[in-house]
Amino acid sequence: MTSQPRLLLGLAVQPVVAAVLGFLSFPLIDFSGRLLEPGFPVDRLDAGMAMAFGLAIAATLLTLFGALPAVAWCLSRGPLTRTQTLLAGAILGNVPFAVIVPLAYAHESSRLATFWPVGALRALVFGTFFGLAGAAVFWMILTRSLSLRERVTAR
Repeated sequence: MTSQPRLLLGLAVQPVVAAVLGFLSFPLIDFSGRLLEPGFPVDRLDAGMAMAFGLAIAATLLTLFGALPAVAWCLSRGPLTRTQTLLAGAILGNVPFAVIVPLAYAHESSRLATFWPVGALRALVFGTFFGLAGAAVFWMILTRSLSLRERVTAR
């Protein structure tokens, strides 16, 4: 497989990667959320599936409107590097948080201020985790078929 189909495949799997990772990491996310608001979901399996579905939707939008333009821009400036890929993943993983927080603050009944320091750190950690994981999968798919010489120059 040449690099262009691999690039498209790497972008296409992002919603699946986010959904699987979200479902598998839901117990940790649920547990860390109890620091902010006590309580348990009625059905953890259902809550994990809902989170996976939501992450798949977010990953689809971020891939189409964030990752695809970022990859095109980086490729127009030269070969894509692992550093660029991981940095873009960490940034794009935090875009939902950067969009949701101002919208929540604009809403009058928002209790966001009560969660501020711990909630912001939690969102930053999980956003960075999901973004880096997606970028790492993208990079592995993209570089899998490259020869050793091409891999050395791709760094």
